[in-house]
Amino acid sequence: MEVSTGRSVQTTHDFTIDIIGLGQIRLADSPIPLEIIDLEHSEPRFTDSVIQDSLEPFLPDTDPVVTNVDNPLLRLKIHLSSSSSIIGVAWHHTLGDAATLLRFMIALSDGYQGLTSDSSTHPTFRKYHFPEPDQMKISKWLPHMSHLAHTYPASEIGAKYTEGGEVIVPIRAIIRRTDADALRKKMHSMLDINSKVQLSIQDCLTATIVTTINSVQPNTVQKVTNVAGFRQVTATWNDSNIAGNSIYIVSTPALDPERSCDPTQIARIIRESLLATRTAEYVEEYMSVAGHKMALAAESERHFFFGSERNTISVNSNMALHWQKADFGCPATRFFTATITRFYMRVFPANTGEAIDLTFGAPESLRQDIIQRLGPEFMIVQ
Repeated sequence: MEVSTGRSVQTTHDFTIDIIGLGQIRLADSPIPLEIIDLEHSEPRFTDSVIQDSLEPFLPDTDPVVTNVDNPLLRLKIHLSSSSSIIGVAWHHTLGDAATLLRFMIALSDGYQGLTSDSSTHPTFRKYHFPEPDQMKISKWLPHMSHLAHTYPASEIGAKYTEGGEVIVPIRAIIRRTDADALRKKMHSMLDINSKVQLSIQDCLTATIVTTINSVQPNTVQKVTNVAGFRQVTATWNDSNIAGNSIYIVSTPALDPERSCDPTQIARIIRESLLATRTAEYVEEYMSVAGHKMALAAESERHFFFGSERNTISVNSNMALHWQKADFGCPATRFFTATITRFYMRVFPANTGEAIDLTFGAPESLRQDIIQRLGPEFMIVQ
């Protein structure tokens, strides 16, 4: 661990983490930078919203260049005051997805408190290597992963997120869980009587946002993508406790313009698109092509654009991930992150109460009309 307070640096190299019953991880000459800052006079103020406008002052400095053996994948920065502690974490996606990061943070929190971790959730590091795809499979699957179809040099990728000249502003809302469940039940009751689809709260929230945007500006949202996890997919090569990245992007078909303001039908389409991808064969073929494209990009030091396409709403839901559980012994712990782009919807357990925190970016010209047309379940945070 490398600790920097601005006055001194202490570095410890070559130590071993013992994972009971699973073996050991040896960290040799691989320091984790930790910067500690004393907040003597200025106490930072945050809103309760999970998505903040900016957290840059509280995060460790990171090198934007492609990661190599000389750059740490994890950096920590801690701000301390008499009344609070702020832990800033820079976690490279190479280490794992959001679920992996949360497990790490909970383990760190438990270790800090001297608690025994749940042995049933110990991670496994047995990585399955998906087979190399042939050109036929690449051609078949690339239309399902438009975010991997093109790469850009580091000098151009930043501009991709701001192109178009639009001013993008956040729309933040809090939805009580009871209200969200009532919305789900209402939509579910409107499905065809023979439908066997079980809508989720997330399906219904997404569909409501899509139809609200389309009611303001017809046919603006023509497709929905979801970041989905496959840890629970049954396969001989899979494990629910696997560390690393177990995510893929699931896209709906193009939405029917005649039904683009029908929330129940859009929720059904979203649910059916997710169910259709929950097979071992689908995931294996998808990940074979995705891994192949990512390896090529890494070798050429190029970047993918993960922003939303102009007529697509991209959903990254963390509703099932309770970040506040990494509380380091403080039950009032709040979780924050950043990043707001056009039609990129992010959903989390709220920092206060039994509620859901939902944020997405929208063109400034549409913001007020969208807010006015959202239902009473959506309590707007100004």
